[in-house]
Amino acid sequence: MSISIKRIAAGLLASTAVLGAAVVGANPADALNPVTDTRFAGTNRFDTARQTALAAYPLGATDVVLARGDLFPDALAGSYLAGSLNGPVLLTESDSLHPEALAGLTALGATTVHLLGSEAALSANVRNQVTAAGFATTRIGGGNRYDTAAQVATTPGAAVVGTLGGFGKTAIVASGENFPDALAAGPIAHRADFPLLLTRPDSLPTETAAALSTLGIQHVLMIGGTSAVNDSVKAAIEATGVSVDRRFGPDRFATAANLAGFARTTLGWTVDELILATGFGFADAVSAGALGGVKSAPIVLTDDVLPAPSVQVCTDNQPTLTKLFVEGGPTVVTPGAVNACRIAGQGPVIVLPEPSLSGYVWADQENAPAYSPHAGYQYNSTGGTNTIVRNAAGDYTVTFPGLGVNAGTVNVTGYATNNRCKVEEWEAVAGGALEVDVQCSTPAGIGQNTKFTASFQRPAAGAGPRGYVWSNVADPPAEYSPHAAYQFNSTGATNTVTKTGPGAYNVKLAGLGGPGGHVQVTAYGSTTQQCKVENWNPSGPDQVVVVRCFTPAGVAADSRFTMTYVKDTRLISGAPAPHAYLWASSAINPAYTPNVAYQHSSSGSDATIAKTGVGTYEVTLPGAGSPAGGHVEVTSYGPGDQHCNVNSWNSVGGDEKVQVRCYDSIGASSDSRFTLAFVS
Repeated sequence: MSISIKRIAAGLLASTAVLGAAVVGANPADALNPVTDTRFAGTNRFDTARQTALAAYPLGATDVVLARGDLFPDALAGSYLAGSLNGPVLLTESDSLHPEALAGLTALGATTVHLLGSEAALSANVRNQVTAAGFATTRIGGGNRYDTAAQVATTPGAAVVGTLGGFGKTAIVASGENFPDALAAGPIAHRADFPLLLTRPDSLPTETAAALSTLGIQHVLMIGGTSAVNDSVKAAIEATGVSVDRRFGPDRFATAANLAGFARTTLGWTVDELILATGFGFADAVSAGALGGVKSAPIVLTDDVLPAPSVQVCTDNQPTLTKLFVEGGPTVVTPGAVNACRIAGQGPVIVLPEPSLSGYVWADQENAPAYSPHAGYQYNSTGGTNTIVRNAAGDYTVTFPGLGVNAGTVNVTGYATNNRCKVEEWEAVAGGALEVDVQCSTPAGIGQNTKFTASFQRPAAGAGPRGYVWSNVADPPAEYSPHAAYQFNSTGATNTVTKTGPGAYNVKLAGLGGPGGHVQVTAYGSTTQQCKVENWNPSGPDQVVVVRCFTPAGVAADSRFTMTYVKDTRLISGAPAPHAYLWASSAINPAYTPNVAYQHSSSGSDATIAKTGVGTYEVTLPGAGSPAGGHVEVTSYGPGDQHCNVNSWNSVGGDEKVQVRCYDSIGASSDSRFTLAFVS
């Protein structure tokens, strides 16, 4: 899961609306089919093109097509030439060879570079730099974009042109004035050897007509509706005896979806991979035609929210879809759009089976590159041994063997520091394991190695009273229900989330009303926001939990998050006894017993809390002592921007003593209310 890395995630709301309740199945044959994703997000369009090219040709390519990166026509027309040469397309600046393009040529082991466009498009200096780097060069360029596209199409020769069934030699004709239609046609041009020619919206250029004749084209796929290429162009082509099949939809997204369906049903592609690209900019995906051709992967266009026609493409390829390639960073193709396609492509979700799946770790070696936590401070319901790998400063992957399901929820708490920790993502991986990515940062939001606790659970049906959500949309326009696999309600009801203001959310747990209980909240994603519980109260038969999220500076900010609620039971379903939870309802009381409705212990004894300094507290859980270790989670409570961590815990005379530290937004000790849960 490379789910999820910036706050722009509104697309998942659209997927919920499109998929609705149909995502839950009762037949084990309807099991979730995991769909993973790889994002190509370079520091610029040239870097993204390099990454895309290397993914298409990991073993290298002797011939590489090079086009300017600031305009789209030459690079899009080049998809066909690249296919005929069995190579990728790289991008460069118009007046100089970009370092990323040179790096790509070198990594690919290229011998010949085919420059597209006249010297007005790619200067003589570019060619000289390519030659000086040791590569042979050719140039294909015309007087305008239509002429260049025509020369690109005719250079490989008529014998190379692919055929479509009984229609004979086939070419693609798309508008040369805008990019979306030609972009979506790129994989077909590359794989099927259909030359990609350009036209004006209202007239067929003489260069294009000549190329159709030279190549002996008998059939044309015209891409786009009449607003893109009007019927006078279609008539001009048909007047030469060439048949025309217009492939279009009411907008650019539907046109791309039409082409994806054409590739699957007419060309016979087995689509196990799709390419997601924005429908509003060509820069990141202009070179993706070669990747799509090599992988038999149609291009699906998206907005911040994945449009319904694009969702349908993901659904239509559900039996075979396993991988998404994402062109551009999370501000270009949002995590919400990626997740929407993933959910549609994964198909129905199996009803939660017995037994429950759960696990936890105390990550106590913040600087170790890889290790397995102490046996007493980790748990895995399948009996596996959990491991932790440090990927970068403050970035960790926790692996839970045997817990590999794309479902459930995760909670994370920082340990023994004022740093903040959160869950970045979690997903099932090969071999049946679950990988949970944890991100820790300083109060200023800078990644830093940090100790933490983390837990995962996917309960058995009915295990409760209990409810949780992964709120996967940071800025929903209205009340929505998170994906069925990532929410749980022991009553069988559906939970919902409503945004009430910047960084403020109401989570409604239907049927779990009543006073008391316990809540833990964890921020989700790779942003630096942190989340907490402000309060929770019954509303009729339901429980409403208010969640607040903030930037490191303490400013209310939208964020995704996980929220878990339990009442009179252990926080982590299936974890062994003893266990306890409480709500520390006073930030300043020197010593007190929390409200009995908001605390619970397997020992039956009441917990106590003592304030030991500014923002420091000692919690005593009588009879809950676990000499072997155990697990603690803490969440700050209230409307302010404070956050709380666990500082230590240990067993003393049969009791469990837990030290809690709370901090303000700059990391200074600060009094705060909090919730705390302990399991053995």
